[in-house]
Amino acid sequence: MLGETTRPSSINPQDGETDVPPGTSQRLGWRWLLEPEFALLIVVVLSIYFSRITSPNLRGEEMRRGQVAVEMIETGEWIVPQIQRQVYLSRPPLQNWLIGLLGLARGAVDEVAIRLPCVLAILLTSVLVYGFARGFMTAAGSLVSALAFATMGQVLELGRLGETEAIFTLVVSGSLLVWRWGDVHGWPRAATWGAAYVFAALATLSKGPQGLVFFAGPIGVYLVFTRRWRELISWPHFAGLAVFAAVFGAWQIPYSSQVGGQASQGIHVNMVAMRFADTSWGTFFSHLVEYPVEVVVCLLPWSIFLSAYFFPSFWKMLGDRKSTVNYLLCCVAVTFPMCWLVPGANTRYFMPLYPCFAVLIGISVEQCWNVATTADWHHSWRRYMSGVAVGMVLLGIGVLLTGFVSAWPRIAQPVGFAVVFAVLSCLLARVCWWSSDSATRLKRCAGATAVALFMGLFYVGVITNVLIQNSNNTEQQMAELKRQIPEEAQMVSIGLTDNVFTYYFGKPIEVIDPAQVSQTLPREAEYFCFNQFYEPLASQLDFPWKKIATISCERNQMESPVRVVVVARRLDNRVANAETSDRR
Repeated sequence: MLGETTRPSSINPQDGETDVPPGTSQRLGWRWLLEPEFALLIVVVLSIYFSRITSPNLRGEEMRRGQVAVEMIETGEWIVPQIQRQVYLSRPPLQNWLIGLLGLARGAVDEVAIRLPCVLAILLTSVLVYGFARGFMTAAGSLVSALAFATMGQVLELGRLGETEAIFTLVVSGSLLVWRWGDVHGWPRAATWGAAYVFAALATLSKGPQGLVFFAGPIGVYLVFTRRWRELISWPHFAGLAVFAAVFGAWQIPYSSQVGGQASQGIHVNMVAMRFADTSWGTFFSHLVEYPVEVVVCLLPWSIFLSAYFFPSFWKMLGDRKSTVNYLLCCVAVTFPMCWLVPGANTRYFMPLYPCFAVLIGISVEQCWNVATTADWHHSWRRYMSGVAVGMVLLGIGVLLTGFVSAWPRIAQPVGFAVVFAVLSCLLARVCWWSSDSATRLKRCAGATAVALFMGLFYVGVITNVLIQNSNNTEQQMAELKRQIPEEAQMVSIGLTDNVFTYYFGKPIEVIDPAQVSQTLPREAEYFCFNQFYEPLASQLDFPWKKIATISCERNQMESPVRVVVVARRLDNRVANAETSDRR
């Protein structure tokens, strides 16, 4: 088996705590890039994440990310993020830059420009996980780790959307895994710290100070507990800090000079402060109980292999890999309270640590493969694959039924697709069953690939179809609205309007202060809009107007949408009097 060769000697000039196990990338160099398992990984990830990249329609915060990029292109202002030409104090602009650059290349900030940076981030993170794991695991085990990350339930959900999490996951996990990579394999210390801090700086440019905390916290704790704390005050570490300051400061300094100290603070802490909006004891304790369970669910279908780490007998089998396991668990343990103890934290905030979980899962799976056939652990993979095979068949039958049963309209699948999905599910289940004994390298790779392909097929096919048929079509509503408004008409909004409306309107919308609306609404602005909760203010306007449209900006179809934008037209007195007479 590839990688299962004679064990090299321990390497760590500092304290002897770290070992370089079999299959080390120190011997492989970069030759793992040429391995068939790596090629298989790329094909699987590309087939999952580059399929139906424009479906469903843009959702949630995607239009907000896109609108900031649009205004960067329109104004030429790439330092200060803006929405409706107002300073946008949400998060630093790394994702907006990437979207904007793709928008310039494509000629439009469309679905592809908004989502492609995140899709590429998932691909690169999968490559990072494979390369890191290949330093101490076989190629088949490394493939499991990378596929496990790419096909975790929440990664499939967020990695295909233009949200921040995919990019943030790439740069945070890059800082943690690259530091360990260099530490184990003898990179120059300055290079190790410098490379890791580049990723940490990009993480901070992506989502704020938690990017730095997610790196510095685990590394600091790890060095203290391994009695290497002096490295924290070494010149290579200070050189890495200088690299961080240079990369992050290249944006932060000009940004602060333009907007001042208060806005500089706001862009980093405003979103974090929102997570403490509800600090009641009931919310806090329910979050403590529910959050760990929710994270485990988000890691499905692979999280079952994490249970191995609760058994002392499993730890006895780890050998040289125990050092890496301790490091990865340290990363998870130090960062988990940052989400667990915050009442408003969502599971996606912990997604940057999912690559660490993926490597732990790969180690668990490979240990199951390699133990003696008489050991109980050896049967874990067989039981898992057999159970997954049965689940695939049952899900295939369930999806097939939705194509023929009209009583389930919200989850119904097209008949042709339902038949194809059922057939492919059975074929993949057969591969899982055949490969469950993990007797050969081919069976190990085939089994893991079958599970990954099924997860991709289920999400890209079934779940995406459900999202499409239940999504609110704001784009169509906006197309109908724009047919009612002259091309040259100016639109203004009372307060900031919904980002979904702004993005699909496609032209600048001037913002009017709600407190001064009756005095400041420009006379030349015949058309204006406002979020529905501003309607009482609009009723106080000192001129006649009429509502011409209400636009739902919700993600999904709702009978009583909350995110609604009202579009109105100013009337001159003659038109208003005529309409009043008509009504009489």
